Amino acid sequence: MSWVGWKTLCLSKIKGGMRDLHAFSMALLAKQGWRLLHNLESMVYKVYKAKYFPTGNLLQSHIGHNPSYAWRCIWNALEIVQQGSQWRVGDGISINIWEDRWLPSPSTYKMISPTVDIGDTPQVSSFIDPNTRTCSGRDLCEITFLMVYQGLTEQLEFFWTMAWYIWWDRNKRVHGDQYETDQELFRQAQQFYNEVKQLRQQPRDPQAVREDKWEAPGEGLFKINTDGATFAGERGARLGVVIRDQAGSFIAGLSCRTPGSYSAEVAEALAIQEGCLLARELGLRQVIVESDA
Repeated sequence: MSWVGWKTLCLSKIKGGMRDLHAFSMALLAKQGWRLLHNLESMVYKVYKAKYFPTGNLLQSHIGHNPSYAWRCIWNALEIVQQGSQWRVGDGISINIWEDRWLPSPSTYKMISPTVDIGDTPQVSSFIDPNTRTCSGRDLCEITFLMVYQGLTEQLEFFWTMAWYIWWDRNKRVHGDQYETDQELFRQAQQFYNEVKQLRQQPRDPQAVREDKWEAPGEGLFKINTDGATFAGERGARLGVVIRDQAGSFIAGLSCRTPGSYSAEVAEALAIQEGCLLARELGLRQVIVESDA
């Protein structure tokens, strides 16, 4: 008899092997676990539930004391089922907010923020209005601020940066403009946050501090302050406009991003253009334009 190495034995059938027998066995056992999840009235499921998980479900079970060989094998394969499964939210009664995979995010499908105390029953059903069958925004806001208060204090700045970018993208969707993918939106928010954080860490030059103060326009006039900026590694320019009256009271303002490749001077010119267009929309004729360029 000629012996064959295990590595050769685990090659695919096309290459003359018998495939990975361990992976093949785990796949079959995971399939049995999946069948148990979908056949709750079967005799096998009822026996296993009575003995190994009387107060929970199959995915929350433990191996138990002195388990049978069949249960030990199926239980070891449940991790494969958990990695490839996701809850489809209905009434949300059986879904735990913190432990189950129920979110649409493809990375983990789970809550990755620190667990906070939101009551005795942290189920997804607490987010759902039983009358309208829609998500309760009030409860989501409460748990969001609890998460920030209890576990994300140091990340509060990025939290609000991301919130602003979501609001900004929402406005673009509502008004029919081109909007970003979720991944691109997160990348832009993270890049902006990191750039601001780096600026704060740089030592400030006392001689570079500007002493200029805003000066009010004359009587009956409005002042348009504009600013345009470009960032390394990001296509497009960010524009900002603020309009104030002679008393310094805020009249209007805007902040936007325009796609393309621009120099700093062109970005400032685009900001001035946006300021003039905004003033025209408001019917302001007696204006002074002031740019920081």
